Amino acid sequence: MKKLASAMLLVAASVGPAFGKTARCYVEYLGNVYIDGQCEFSASTNGSFDLTFGEWWVTVEVIEAGWADGRWNGDGDYGYGQKLTPASHQHAFFGYLRRDGACWSNREAKICAW
Repeated sequence: MKKLASAMLLVAASVGPAFGKTARCYVEYLGNVYIDGQCEFSASTNGSFDLTFGEWWVTVEVIEAGWADGRWNGDGDYGYGQKLTPASHQHAFFGYLRRDGACWSNREAKICAW
């Protein structure tokens, strides 16, 4: 029974993002800046990472050198200048992002972590 409980605890601990260190972050989407300040940063071994700030959660998943897929929990009416609200799950995509130093961006989004 102890082994089963330990295994269940290990699985529960591995679900969802693990948050690491404090970083300076910048997230902009469709002309709105969602953060330009402190956030929690957690990196994966392949260069992918998660950012959290307040109720927001952003994931940048590296798909090949210099390119990533970005997603977050932004919700609402999408349109340039429309401010979104945080949802309880990630379902919105930034699209493909190209790396430029500490930032990943495309025509609609820019995500940076230092």
